Amino acid sequence: MVKSDNLITMNLWISIPLFGALGSLARWRLDRLITYWGQPAWVGTLTVNIIGSFLAGFIFQYFSLKYINSDEYRVALLTGFCGGFTTFSALALQLTQMKNENMPLALGYAAGSIILGVGAALLGIYAGSLR
Repeated sequence: MVKSDNLITMNLWISIPLFGALGSLARWRLDRLITYWGQPAWVGTLTVNIIGSFLAGFIFQYFSLKYINSDEYRVALLTGFCGGFTTFSALALQLTQMKNENMPLALGYAAGSIILGVGAALLGIYAGSLR
């Protein structure tokens, strides 16, 4: 039985915010754990963005190869969970604050976030293609 577009849309209206909330809670918890260990806030942001990039690459590739007709789940996980878990806004805010205090660190953080994020996504794509 093929689902109608209305049912898929309704499922996404429920699943995206639900997975988004779970991703946001996971980010908050991991960030709190990292700052509890005495690390600055930007280390938590970098960590969640790298993990989220890996997960996004993995989910995209895994669902593309294994569950070709499951766009609904892929969208819920990518847009919902990964969107809630990763945080570009915190990165941008931290960079604007950091640039006045330590410009070399800010530049390293910006470059590292992009390089490590793309690298993690590529690694996730590779991991998602393993059988």
